[in-house]
Amino acid sequence: MLNGFSIFYMDGEQHVFLIDTASNFVRSTDEPQNEKVVRGSHQGFVENLTINLNLLRKRIEDPNLFIQYLTLGKKTNTKVAIA
Repeated sequence: MLNGFSIFYMDGEQHVFLIDTASNFVRSTDEPQNEKVVRGSHQGFVENLTINLNLLRKRIEDPNLFIQYLTLGKKTNTKVAIA
């Protein structure tokens, strides 16, 4: 339930159903307002790890790009990635 899933249970049934009901509010990958550049990338990282990694993979098209996923924190279980 803490990860955005709803639990659906019916009396008399042996199974419960997990339904992904999470709502993600992410901002777009527009140019950062506080870091204007003349040359270079006009995209900035956002709060979503998956979108950030897709931006990296799009920019660095190298089959040797390796990403290792970790979970940090005993209470928060924060997902991070090392590229």
